Amino acid sequence: MNKATRIVTLLFSLTTFNVNAGQPEQFDFHIPTLSGNAAIDGHFNEPQWQQAATTNIAIETRPGENIAAPVTTEVKMYATDTSLFLAFIAHDPHPSQIRAHLSDRDSVWNDDLVGIKLDTFNDARLAYQFFVNAYGVQIDSIENELTGDESDA
Repeated sequence: MNKATRIVTLLFSLTTFNVNAGQPEQFDFHIPTLSGNAAIDGHFNEPQWQQAATTNIAIETRPGENIAAPVTTEVKMYATDTSLFLAFIAHDPHPSQIRAHLSDRDSVWNDDLVGIKLDTFNDARLAYQFFVNAYGVQIDSIENELTGDESDA
């Protein structure tokens, strides 16, 4: 593996999700529903990862607000009947500048993160958020899109 490449893999078990929330042009791909689970090991040699939908994250939301992402980050996605699998492959040319800390869950908001927001009601009001830093410290919360309030309770 190129030492300028960081790989972080996430697994979230979800019973319901809507991949068509948001603007239609943001979701010009289909997330396949596959059988079986891939190993969560940072390698993508299982058939599920080979068949996964792949797209690039083109937007940064923090510290910039909806600006072009400064580094290339791919995300691979597939679903099973009960789970959504995501793998983020972040190609950072300056890995020594990645901000990440080993700490308690839900306390790394100032780190560099990758993640996903899910609008499961498709109403642009509430988003379930799942993020992870380069050390695998996870954050999950619910964001009220109308008020901007977040709850990690």
